Amino acid sequence: MNVAAAAAVVRRILGRTIELDASGFVVIDGALQSSVPGIFAAGDCRQGSTRQAASAGEGAAAALAIRRYIEPLVSGMPSPSRVEQE
Repeated sequence: MNVAAAAAVVRRILGRTIELDASGFVVIDGALQSSVPGIFAAGDCRQGSTRQAASAGEGAAAALAIRRYIEPLVSGMPSPSRVEQE
């Protein structure tokens, strides 16, 4: 997907929900999180990204950020291995 197409998809789906810059890219913080908690952006749809080579690394970084975001939310839930043993 090229940068213009990615920006168009983001505007169409999330444009009224999250903060976008003047060019239609998702505005993110240092953890790749958008203005809406729990929504992350990486690669071609985020502000300041124009290199496809960096997108894979950003995707991995976003996945780690999502994990850090979710872990405290589910900390009270039993782990899958404990459920299977019971």
